[in-house]
Amino acid sequence: MNTDETPKTKIDDMIAEDRVRTERRKLMLQELLQEATDRKGYILVHSSAMGKTLTETGSPKLVPSYAATHSLEWIADNIKLGSQMPFMESKIDKETGRLVIDEENAEEVKQRAPDWTRQPALAAYLAQSSRKFGPIIAVVNPSWVDNPKHENWDSQGRALKSATEFFPLDLEGRVGLLKQEGALIYALDGQHRVIGIQGIRDVRDNPRGLVLKDKYGAEKKTAYSREEFLSKFSLTIEELQALLTETMIVEYLPAVIAGETRADASRRIRSTFISINSYAKKTDKGENILLDETDGYAIVARKAGIYHPLFNAKGKNNRVNWKNTSIPSKRTEWYTTLQTIKDMGVNYLSAVDKTRSARWDIEFRGQMPIRPTELEIDAARTQFFEFLDHVFGLPVFQTLERGDIDSRPIDVERWREFPTEEAPENKGHLLLRPIGQTILASAVGQLVKSREDGGKGMSLDAVFKKLKLLDEQGGFSANKPSTVWFGVTYDP
Repeated sequence: MNTDETPKTKIDDMIAEDRVRTERRKLMLQELLQEATDRKGYILVHSSAMGKTLTETGSPKLVPSYAATHSLEWIADNIKLGSQMPFMESKIDKETGRLVIDEENAEEVKQRAPDWTRQPALAAYLAQSSRKFGPIIAVVNPSWVDNPKHENWDSQGRALKSATEFFPLDLEGRVGLLKQEGALIYALDGQHRVIGIQGIRDVRDNPRGLVLKDKYGAEKKTAYSREEFLSKFSLTIEELQALLTETMIVEYLPAVIAGETRADASRRIRSTFISINSYAKKTDKGENILLDETDGYAIVARKAGIYHPLFNAKGKNNRVNWKNTSIPSKRTEWYTTLQTIKDMGVNYLSAVDKTRSARWDIEFRGQMPIRPTELEIDAARTQFFEFLDHVFGLPVFQTLERGDIDSRPIDVERWREFPTEEAPENKGHLLLRPIGQTILASAVGQLVKSREDGGKGMSLDAVFKKLKLLDEQGGFSANKPSTVWFGVTYDP
């Protein structure tokens, strides 16, 4: 026997045995965990704690929360809207669906009812492949919470136990089971996400499809049929069913914590809701376009702002206000805004290609568009850049291009601003203002649109030959009574 191989063999055997033990422990843990999570009325959660109760007497306690993963179908079936919480239901006007706020319930109303007109747009977003909803924050509300005479409230109106019952599965209490049996779940943050998910479920289950509702949830006579919905988003009924098996996070908060009065708990929940909605900074319109990866018009506008010489000649001059929707009078380096470039793209591209417009335009108010293919984006970019090439060739922009770089701010101001006693030489040129650029794109789009689609069927060359002559004759000076713009785009 070769003694040199003996130690190696022993080591190999030890490694193999260790792997077997590890695999056995893994299987045992899986079985134990499966047995625990199979308990009816309980869900597996990850626990955390942040902030303290608002009680004015006694020792404040950490506020626990529990994160769980649920299928979209489970959410649609089991999570109610915050506006449906029992203490609010008796204060809802049965005819209008509006909450009636009076002295009796004003302190307890902590959640606005959702706007049901947003449901179609949210359902449409979920029907896209690039969907992603953030976590829902929900309140666990056992029935006893809404019964002041229940034995879980003491004589002073303080809760003797918390609304959530958590059973840890590890020594540190990080992972465990949360009891849901006998409790109602209300969305504190995420009501609109819930109704969006319910919209997908309704398309699957309701023969009428997605029934449209007014702001307060009352059904209208019109509906978006299942066939229309599936066709619009290129889905099958099987894909719709698979969509509802996808999962997302729900974070649970207790409706009341041991030691709290009902008023304490209500203030805590309301404070949480306000903080969630107050500290989320809304992005500006320009920032939205910069970040948008689904709207074809936004993508093309972004490319134009970066690469087209009208807005960035030779890469030296940034002529676009990327953030806001207007141009301050003193910002003479800017020709336009990113929002305006997008509006120009919408006005022109939707006119010259009716088929593309049908694909790129949204179906519902507030809906996120479906991202076009790269081939469609490249084709739209080519068309839009061809239009911008002609705009860039107009006398106003060519004159500014030929000017001295040091005098550019003065030149732009002189061309853009209206004449005054101090500056009678100002031209008030419409195309150096965002409103004029969107008007131009819309007008050219209608002229280039085919006759079959209701346009004039002209070529870009023919249109801009006339526009060049108009510009040379001062036809874009909105301050002149002889122009068609006088008194239309500004108040003289």
